[in-house]
Amino acid sequence: MEAPKPSNQNLIKNKEKIFELISNKGNKFIITVLNKQSSLLIISILNNDLNKRYYENIFSLEKIKENKAFAFYESIDEILSELFPLIDKKEVKIIEETKFIKINFTLPLKKFKNIEFNLNEKEKSDSDKINELYNIVINQNNEINELKKEQINLKNEIKDLKIRINTLEIQNKENEKKKELQILKNFDSEIIQSINDIQFIIERLEKIKNKNEKELSFNLLFRATKDGKKGKDFHNKCDGKINQLIFIKTSNGNIFGGFTKIGFNSSGNCIKDDNAFVFSFFKKKFIILKKEILLFLKFLIKVLVFIVLIFI
Repeated sequence: MEAPKPSNQNLIKNKEKIFELISNKGNKFIITVLNKQSSLLIISILNNDLNKRYYENIFSLEKIKENKAFAFYESIDEILSELFPLIDKKEVKIIEETKFIKINFTLPLKKFKNIEFNLNEKEKSDSDKINELYNIVINQNNEINELKKEQINLKNEIKDLKIRINTLEIQNKENEKKKELQILKNFDSEIIQSINDIQFIIERLEKIKNKNEKELSFNLLFRATKDGKKGKDFHNKCDGKINQLIFIKTSNGNIFGGFTKIGFNSSGNCIKDDNAFVFSFFKKKFIILKKEILLFLKFLIKVLVFIVLIFI
């Protein structure tokens, strides 16, 4: 029984069709099928970025008609009228081999085997190679331009960061200066006028401060030039007060002093204070007090001009 010939209504007016296929290896192919006089031309391009590979073959009508499914067709147009609907229905597969690819059309009639078109790999022409090299150069130039833009952006970002860092450093210096001025203002002393000397004392006091105590603050308790230079003047103001910081300035300008956490009294007895220390600004040195030093310090307090600051 002969296969029915397609009617004129089934003939494909557009004798060319381009479609995409994914091969058994996952590569994307661009396939062109067209009528070339009395033969069928199929061209495939493996779309692998710049490194494209081409496959091509021309199939004569006689060769195609060797397949029984197309034995009774008289023209390529009639064959295309059968193949194009298969493409639209996705009834087509592509299989990659070493040097060629197979395009397999699934025929609707089971009694006929599927038809396969083998396309051989085509060597690139000189013009193809030149075009590929040209595209490579264009892409590389584009990448270089993008890198240059990124470099410019990075330079601008670095410049902005430098400006921000410089601004922050200026603000930090201003804040430190304000902080120092505030410390000097709070540290009411006619003997100590250097922020470095104050910081020298504060760092030591921070080490003996309990964690649950508030931040250090200083209140003037006694000033010899104002409150009197006698021992009783000192004891009237300072006895029974804890956390006493004493500064003493000699006639030749040397400054030293001491600290006691438990304070002073007029009993004449020495009381142990593990946190007590004396210091000298001349050598920037602290000395932990022992009993003998406490007695000596008590004697000095009676004979030297000093200022006592108490901090809360």
